[in-house]
Amino acid sequence: MRKLLNYIPLPLAICFTLGLVLGFYIEITIISVLVTIFVLAIILFFILRKLANPLHFKNSSSFAFVSFLLVICIGVLTINLHKDKNQKNHFSKNLQENSFSKIKILEVLKPTKFAKRYYGEIVNQNGKESSGKVLIYTDTIFRNLEEGTEILTKAQPKELYQKNNFGFDYVSFLQKKQIFYDLKLNDKNAKFLEGKSSISLASSIRRKVVEKLEKLDLSKDVLAITKALFLGEKQDISKELYQNYTYAGVIHILAISGLHIGILLFILEKLLFFLNRSQRLKIIKVLLQISFLWFFAFVTGFSPSVTRAVTMFSIIAIGLNLSRTTFVFQSILISYLVLLFINPFWLFQVGFQLSYIAVISIVVLKPLLDKLFKPKNKIISKIWDLFSVSVAAQIGILPISLFYFHQFSGLFFVANVLVLFLLEIVLAFGLLLLISLMFYAEKSFISVIYEKIITFMNQIISFFASKEHFVFTNISFSSIDLILLYILLISVFIFSYSKKTYKTTFSFLVIILFVQLSFFQKNLFTDASSKFVVFHKYKSSTIGIVKNKDLKTFGKEVPMIQNYKTNFEIENHKHSEEIPQLKFYDEKKILIINKPFLVKQKLQPDYLLLQNNPKINFEKLIQEQEPKFVVFDGSNSGFYVRNWIKTCKKHKIPFYNTFEKGSFEVVF
Repeated sequence: MRKLLNYIPLPLAICFTLGLVLGFYIEITIISVLVTIFVLAIILFFILRKLANPLHFKNSSSFAFVSFLLVICIGVLTINLHKDKNQKNHFSKNLQENSFSKIKILEVLKPTKFAKRYYGEIVNQNGKESSGKVLIYTDTIFRNLEEGTEILTKAQPKELYQKNNFGFDYVSFLQKKQIFYDLKLNDKNAKFLEGKSSISLASSIRRKVVEKLEKLDLSKDVLAITKALFLGEKQDISKELYQNYTYAGVIHILAISGLHIGILLFILEKLLFFLNRSQRLKIIKVLLQISFLWFFAFVTGFSPSVTRAVTMFSIIAIGLNLSRTTFVFQSILISYLVLLFINPFWLFQVGFQLSYIAVISIVVLKPLLDKLFKPKNKIISKIWDLFSVSVAAQIGILPISLFYFHQFSGLFFVANVLVLFLLEIVLAFGLLLLISLMFYAEKSFISVIYEKIITFMNQIISFFASKEHFVFTNISFSSIDLILLYILLISVFIFSYSKKTYKTTFSFLVIILFVQLSFFQKNLFTDASSKFVVFHKYKSSTIGIVKNKDLKTFGKEVPMIQNYKTNFEIENHKHSEEIPQLKFYDEKKILIINKPFLVKQKLQPDYLLLQNNPKINFEKLIQEQEPKFVVFDGSNSGFYVRNWIKTCKKHKIPFYNTFEKGSFEVVF
């Protein structure tokens, strides 16, 4: 393990990652980065020349420091070169009124109650080749679109904005996928074009597989799970079933990821055991394994999660067959760097983070767990392997899961052991079933057993999900908590593999003390400021007043209030359906107009909030009351808001429209 800690690609991967993060969050010009890289390269050259023996550069601290800076800059350059908006032909640089765009559908998303959703790319604009991804909406009666479908439209892309600042930041999620605009298609503005692509071919294969599966007369839930596990299509999973998987802590198995590809590689390793006789046969085995994995990726439409997982395990398959146990960790790092060179924005996607943290946790922590217990019985050994793998992975991903999802299942260890065991059987029988469908597309012995296995798995998951008192939701977990917990976990890991000397023990205790003090300080010094919040919800009005850990809300009790309470660790919450029209708070006057209201005196409010399209003479109200700031919430129609904004601009009064900027918050 010392070799692992001193392994040069590890700090290089860390530095490259740091560069990607800096390049994503900080605007840095490509020219300035190139100049910096050139200067650092020259400095590195002179450092090497001054060394007595250039082969001993590892012992030079100056060489290491400049090298790491250089790798950080390469990371910054990489992500800037991949930014869609930095491309010369990005459609946003040529947006015009009444322009025509040619769009190619990239991915079909799960529809909402009100619309169907897709990821698409604008490949041509006004007859010129272009690029840039968009989020596409259509109404529920619009025809279903498939990957590879090309459409000519006169609909204009509109820039995305976050409407809810306190819940899931959907706009930020899309921006990390390089999607900054959305577009609404309907029968009047869209025309379908004939054409096929490799993606549409994969879609055609999936459609044929689904047609054959439907002939087997599988239950609705079994068919939905099968499509999710083998075709990457989760649209048909019922809300109740999806919730059961979530509460049981096994939602990750519904998305094709590193777990599925790893199990498939394990199955292939067992099936092709007869090719282990010589090194030449092993090469054939690896080629067959990689070919099958990439064919699987093709059939699933080369979704980002599958592409990442297949790339990672293709490299790992090569490493495993080189008969070098140390190459497994090297394979993980190599696949990590390769994937981020292909698409650096994968770094910011939850699936990518969870996959690599889980795999690294298994490689690092499982040997420690195996030292605790070494069963001799084969059955017990198999159960222990599943349990230790699950525990190692869950320990690694626990902090980041709490950060993103704010919930935790107390039964996830047991649930994951059972589900992982069943998932191996499901994937094995599923492959047999899909192969059998090539020759016999009717109900068979294999399909009956397969259906019973998935039904049994769903029942087990439903059982764990029903134990609601073991499911902890709305857990407040900030980015600081995330960093502190990972510092603690990494410290425990390093200490476990290090020699127990005075220095290592003292250092470990100091780190634990630092983490404890940091948690204590975070909880001791709470934010004592007061806040006035206007939540954004379409056709709804909700406001909030925050003081320390207390929250008072007025109006409709919308779901985002719970998100706000979780994010800001609210301890006490009171709610009232009635919204007061005049609120005095910390010497600030807040005037709320949500119906025809006659104000008899001049208030000069600090904030004027308009709700529910009040029938008033807004210009007269402005002149009489002289508000310092005006806010329009989501309950108002666009027609009224546009006219009110013109009046505010006319009288030079600052304003805030929640439709454009999301929920409004001001600190007193």
